[in-house]
Amino acid sequence: MNVLGLNFGHDAGVSLIIDGVFVRHWEKERHRRVRHALGLRARDIDDALDSFGITLDEVDRVAMTTTQMVPLFLYDGIRVAFPGNERFLIPTRGFYDLWRGRPNTFYNHLLRDLDARPEDQISVEEFLFPRVARDHESFLDMESLIGVVPPKRHTCESVFSFKGREIPGAFVSHHFAHAYYVHAENGRRPSLIISFDGICEPQSWAGGGLYSGSPQGVSPVEPHGFYFGPFYSALGDLMGLGPVGSAGKLMGLAAWGRPNYYEPRMVGTYCEARAYFEARLISRRSSRPGSGRWGSRWTASTFAPARSRRWWRPTSRRARKPCSRTAS
Repeated sequence: MNVLGLNFGHDAGVSLIIDGVFVRHWEKERHRRVRHALGLRARDIDDALDSFGITLDEVDRVAMTTTQMVPLFLYDGIRVAFPGNERFLIPTRGFYDLWRGRPNTFYNHLLRDLDARPEDQISVEEFLFPRVARDHESFLDMESLIGVVPPKRHTCESVFSFKGREIPGAFVSHHFAHAYYVHAENGRRPSLIISFDGICEPQSWAGGGLYSGSPQGVSPVEPHGFYFGPFYSALGDLMGLGPVGSAGKLMGLAAWGRPNYYEPRMVGTYCEARAYFEARLISRRSSRPGSGRWGSRWTASTFAPARSRRWWRPTSRRARKPCSRTAS
């Protein structure tokens, strides 16, 4: 079976998988000379097929994905249908015009190769994909959650139409695709896989999640709410790594570093940090009576966590684990 993989998000590209084995990849930025280029046109797919040495008629299935907040931009008669999965779709009309009108921004740069408004824009709302209900202030009991969400629940059956052919396939969750890549790089061994991006949505898969890897495949476990992505993004900007891809550059460098600096206060999830700061603010307000609804004037020390406390529960002390693979 020949499976064509299409990434319509940033770092757009086309991959070929034959009988479950990755064979070739075509990266758009290498051919269009736009760093982290976004979206796929008909000429991109044609060039990729030519480099693979196959024709569209030899493709049996198409797997698609995109990146956070980026719709599927459809050009040149390309169409995608999601029969039975319309609940996950939101028509998106304004994304292209919004960012094309904002020069010197991240998405404006990525859209440079897309010189016309798309014929259609479709957003697949990945935050609607199922998750395991849990108390977000406590840490996960991983063993009890593995396998609760079947892997297929993080895909949407689809039909890809191009040049008169209708090819069945599926849309694959963005972070699910990340997890499968690193799982393959890790030799399909049993593993805990953590994927995260330069954004944080604590109750959504859009910011990243925890996945369980096994010889049988990858299973979604839970969105983690870790704030790694925005931290890397902000720090990369401060280091002068550029407005385009600074988080990814720093993540790639991090794999080669050594943990000479470790600050426990910086370890925790978004939800834990929010609950901790809210508790501190309530405590501050209640200890200053007669200062009005919001207490006395806020100072920088109001938001500074006490060094003697931790964000997490005492029973959830972390053990350091070696990481065998990292990917950006």
